Amino acid sequence: MELFQDYLQPRAQEHDQQVHQWQTRTKEQVVDPSCSMCNMVRTKPKIDFWNFWRWYRMTTGAEIYTQNTIQVFYKKEITQELNSMEEITQKVVDLIETMRYHPRNGIEMKIEDLVRKVTLIMIQSDYFAEEVEDEELDEISNEDVISITSTISSIAQNEDGVEQSEEFIKFWEMLKETEPKLRSFNEDAVEVFEELIKMEEEEFQQLKESGEKQQEIVEKLRKLIHGLKFKGLRPAGRKLVGKIMELTIFSKKFSLTKEETKERIIWNAKKDEQDNTPNITPFERFWNWYGDFVHEAISYGKETEEIFARLTQLEFSETWKKDVDECFRKLIDSIVYDNENKDLQYEYIISEMKKRLGEIIIE
Repeated sequence: MELFQDYLQPRAQEHDQQVHQWQTRTKEQVVDPSCSMCNMVRTKPKIDFWNFWRWYRMTTGAEIYTQNTIQVFYKKEITQELNSMEEITQKVVDLIETMRYHPRNGIEMKIEDLVRKVTLIMIQSDYFAEEVEDEELDEISNEDVISITSTISSIAQNEDGVEQSEEFIKFWEMLKETEPKLRSFNEDAVEVFEELIKMEEEEFQQLKESGEKQQEIVEKLRKLIHGLKFKGLRPAGRKLVGKIMELTIFSKKFSLTKEETKERIIWNAKKDEQDNTPNITPFERFWNWYGDFVHEAISYGKETEEIFARLTQLEFSETWKKDVDECFRKLIDSIVYDNENKDLQYEYIISEMKKRLGEIIIE
């Protein structure tokens, strides 16, 4: 993972757009420690900071520092007492992420070299007590490169720096394999995931039943999905829910290894293929079509199936047009979506449903 291109720059752009262009004021807004408007310099740094800033700007092409930069610098946490490359990398990134860089050029140095150089010079110069000259470093070992790359990848994916259970780490790695556009997760995603895996497997089956339990499960899944960030457009909510449910069930709530889970998913897919699909019902055909057509659709209950059955019995004529349209609206409203404040285009959806309904019933 490239620290600037894949993490710092997207976060800064999202923050500027949400906070300073759209002026959102919700808990979902992105916090960016490098924003000079939100983290305006309020203290006058001493000569040691200016020595650092001159050297760092020449070395990396950094353009702006913030109050956060000054605060992190004076914590002086990059020391010889750090025991591992993971700890060193985390402390250096804590400093790097408080500054802004050229939008095209980014950080003008390999991140593994920058981590080592910042660490070495901080320690040797006693935190820039005097001006320092840049110097060549010995070639970095493969072991250190892997450690730094792995740590940065972990930092970039974990937006809020929250602690992750072994089960969540497995979930994240498995989901990334099936959804390569996954970028990061936040605290909400981790919190809801831990609630989900405390549930019994039988409870997941209630997604297709109406009632309070269904609403509770759907609400958890909705929060989990909203806690995941993607590169580009987010996939359809129904697809994500299906994939999360599949991984949860076939991994036995992430107690199995990745390989064991894959084997169980493949075996189940083969079994389904053998059992399979000439017997698919009209309603199942409708749901498969609707989920692809309205990406926000997550799940349905018994009410949806009952309304669909009633709809197929109605006469589609001018005389019954009002009843038919009302039934279509009820059908749409009975479905659960991954956005509570859904803004559905009823007339357009109904017109498409009318075109497809005859085909769905007789296929």
